[in-house]
Amino acid sequence: AMGYLVHQHNWTCSQDPGNSSMDVIQRKLQCCGVHNYTDWLKPSSSWHHAACVPESCCNEKHSHCRGDLGHVEQLSDKGCLKKLEDQLCFAMLYIFWSCTVLSILELLAAVSNGFLMRHQPFHELCIL
Repeated sequence: AMGYLVHQHNWTCSQDPGNSSMDVIQRKLQCCGVHNYTDWLKPSSSWHHAACVPESCCNEKHSHCRGDLGHVEQLSDKGCLKKLEDQLCFAMLYIFWSCTVLSILELLAAVSNGFLMRHQPFHELCIL
């Protein structure tokens, strides 16, 4: 799916960073392309440019970066796929441990409820 986003992205070297989904992903995750910046150079891209990549590939610390391949050190060196996988793994671990803790708390509540109800305190209230 990310390869499709790269393929469908419309941009030019002089264009300001857009608001396409790929631009947003690259800016938020500080990444470039699916695996790295060379994904933007493949001929399968609909707008193939040999001299630049989208400005959303630039590192935040390089404010003067315009996606020029002459300054590769200004571009994010990691691909977005790996960063998305890492975030998904973190979210899944967070959900797993949250569910585990909630299950243990629910079990403790059931056990304590059993202890409290062991002597049938409401037996005297059987008026109904």
